[in-house]
Amino acid sequence: MASYIVHAPPAGAGDARAFDAAVLVKDGFSVFAFALTLIWALWHRMWLVALLVLLFDLALIAALGLLGVHPLAAMGAELAVSLLIGLEAAAIRSWHLARKGRPAAFVVVADDAQGAEDKAALLWSRGTGAASNAWRPAPAPRPAPAAVPATGGPVLGLFPDPERRP
Repeated sequence: MASYIVHAPPAGAGDARAFDAAVLVKDGFSVFAFALTLIWALWHRMWLVALLVLLFDLALIAALGLLGVHPLAAMGAELAVSLLIGLEAAAIRSWHLARKGRPAAFVVVADDAQGAEDKAALLWSRGTGAASNAWRPAPAPRPAPAAVPATGGPVLGLFPDPERRP
């Protein structure tokens, strides 16, 4: 089973027209993004991502050429970059959609894209419950308690108090 992140406009849950503009992003490795990174970015109309990928690839090729790196090592470096983009394709696409005004609304788990779309439509049409409460950012971690100053009192734990010697 795969998980799909539903990105929708910030209109209220239950609005059918807002759900028509929703985009489902499959979480996981993207073979298309791995094999054809630049074309993948252009296909999804991520112009900034495509420009950054192109500039990074050109800079990497130029740097490896100036350093006199063996062609097989240069190919390995390019393969590593493509692998990284294939692994992070869903996160890159989610970032792009959130930047364009479609934040992540909720996550559904389904066997295929059609099942995910059906589940998302059902949750969206209800307008309450999982669609409105499923995706919330993690609460901010509580700050660690301040250190207790040594007052010469008893020491808790296995270590003896260095001030008191029996």
